[in-house]
Amino acid sequence: MPDITLFANQMAVVSRTEPNKNWSGLDTLEIKTGNSQSYDDPPDKMAYLSFDTSNIPAGAVVSKYVVRFYAQLTVDTTNDQYIEFEVDPQDRSFVQSAITYNTRPAQTQKGSSYGFFQTNVPSGYVWYEVVFDGEMAAGEYLKALQNSYRIQVSLEYGRNTTAVAQIKAPLSQQGPQAVITYSPPVVHVSPGFTDGLYIPKNLAKSISWSVGYDSSDHMIGTPKQVSAEVRCKSGGTTKTIRVDGGATTATIPAGTFTEGTGQIQIAITTTAGGMAESDWITVNNTDETGTAIAVSPRGVRVDGDTNQVFAWDYDSPTGTPQTKAELQVSYDGGGKWQALVTAQGDVRQTTVSAGTLEAGAAAWRVRCFNSDGNPGEYSAAAYIIVVKKPLPPSYVTTNAKPRLSVEWASVNQQGYQVQVMSTGQLLFDSGTVFGLVKQLTLPEFLADGDFTAQVRVIDKQGLWSEWVSIDGSVQNVPAEPISASTVKRRFGVSVEWTTEGEYRAFYLLRDGIPVGKAGAEAREWTDWAANGKHWYTVRGVKDDGYYTDSNAVVGITSVPYGAICQWGDFSNWMVLKLHEGGPFVHSEKRSAGMEYVQYAGRALPVAYETGWKTVSHTVEYTVRKKAEWEALKALEGQTVLYKDYRGTRVVGTLESVEAEHTKRINFSLTIQETDVQERIAYD
Repeated sequence: MPDITLFANQMAVVSRTEPNKNWSGLDTLEIKTGNSQSYDDPPDKMAYLSFDTSNIPAGAVVSKYVVRFYAQLTVDTTNDQYIEFEVDPQDRSFVQSAITYNTRPAQTQKGSSYGFFQTNVPSGYVWYEVVFDGEMAAGEYLKALQNSYRIQVSLEYGRNTTAVAQIKAPLSQQGPQAVITYSPPVVHVSPGFTDGLYIPKNLAKSISWSVGYDSSDHMIGTPKQVSAEVRCKSGGTTKTIRVDGGATTATIPAGTFTEGTGQIQIAITTTAGGMAESDWITVNNTDETGTAIAVSPRGVRVDGDTNQVFAWDYDSPTGTPQTKAELQVSYDGGGKWQALVTAQGDVRQTTVSAGTLEAGAAAWRVRCFNSDGNPGEYSAAAYIIVVKKPLPPSYVTTNAKPRLSVEWASVNQQGYQVQVMSTGQLLFDSGTVFGLVKQLTLPEFLADGDFTAQVRVIDKQGLWSEWVSIDGSVQNVPAEPISASTVKRRFGVSVEWTTEGEYRAFYLLRDGIPVGKAGAEAREWTDWAANGKHWYTVRGVKDDGYYTDSNAVVGITSVPYGAICQWGDFSNWMVLKLHEGGPFVHSEKRSAGMEYVQYAGRALPVAYETGWKTVSHTVEYTVRKKAEWEALKALEGQTVLYKDYRGTRVVGTLESVEAEHTKRINFSLTIQETDVQERIAYD
């Protein structure tokens, strides 16, 4: 067992006969017996001393200690007296310069002593030792090391006899000492975990332990940890993690364990010396895979043209974070999956870049990788609708001819829109045309000059792509000239023409609008629908897409009375000549198509124009023959064409026929104008 020597740091003498006096701060202090009448009488002077215990290790288990002092003893008798030095434990410390007999500490119990006969008194200064062992090295005796002791000298038969001891004080080089014999305490290390603890191979892990000890009355202070070692066994290799000081936690670095299982032992060193070791604890180093949960988006529409944040959750049975997450997407309800995005590290969301997702119904799922890099199962699928503009046409091209043809290439097209412009003016707009066709020929010929054609497509979600445009220029190349003239016909006008060229077809333009078509060999066409003066042009069209216009000619259609026929059956005209009582009557009624809405607090309605109009005409005539009347009734409900010598021209439905039957039949016809399109399309 090791020994440690303590040195006195305070020493003072007090006197029973001079109870308020203090002797201290001297190199040598004197104690002595009184001129006692019995052995039990207290001495006249006694010394109190204390020791510097700062270098006693906390938790030292003391088996023995010896109080030593350097003294010179004199006795004024020749009788063979038995002399004792007594060292008694006191209940508290003191202040060297202030202690007196009246303020001295109290004795806790009788201490130990060292005695000898007068004949054995050494001459001069010698070391006297008082031993405390066994029970005297514990309890209150031991506490006195941190409090104080009293030293006194006594005689067994002290009547009329005095013993005086000169004791070297702490100021001298031979001041009192205490020699401590001790051993380390019995210390126990208890890991804060048991067999089977999971410690990741690839992640740092914090562990803890606690320190206990066997208590003893022989122990000074409480033992404390001064250092620790965490010993980790894995795959035949032991790695040691050192912890300095009293910390009872340590972090096991990532990579410490390399196999499926390993062992840990904790060893500590205490303030009183010695080392305590725990048992080896078996730990699990194989991570389990966790459960991934697709959180959002779920059951919503997402904009595929913007960045989208996908979030998930991860439940690890071992509490370790994920190291990676893989997301997949399916566009066929989960039949076929493809990679969407991979997120590294312990994250719970990632961004899918704009344009990545395909438009339409989609499903997505996620799986997470544990700390060993092993993937878990994919989560249940979350379903979304991706709303996304379709890709614009990859290219647009034209033939750059007067009968302009526009072609494009696109994907996911369900319809299209084509526009043609020139100098900021919209020349043509197809509107929305549904279908997979990727080519359109304009219904009209373009005039010479620059143009811009643009195309966009619509997908199955009704979303439009961006426009894609192309600039071009049209320059018509006329062929052989065409010479036109007009011939007046009853109820119509004929346009005749001559040419030396060979044309695929001829189109008849009335006031610039194509209203008729003739074959390649034809040289005449009659316009039965016109009334009054109009300008006519014959347009010859070649197979190469170019055209030739004839000279513009005037054609005049006139009727001597009124006339009516079924629209399209221009060979069967009914002439309306008579009106009893004077000229025929023609009245016209127009309606703007207004809608009126009543609002609370307003007496009169608010008018809104619907954009719809109605125009009806009523004409009154007289016929003499029943057959004529029957022919008129047959037209009821049919689309008819009415013309008269005043220049009136009405196309619409014969809505009603009213008659007054006398010798003659006086009748009125009401015709509701309808939107009958005379313009024809070019082939």
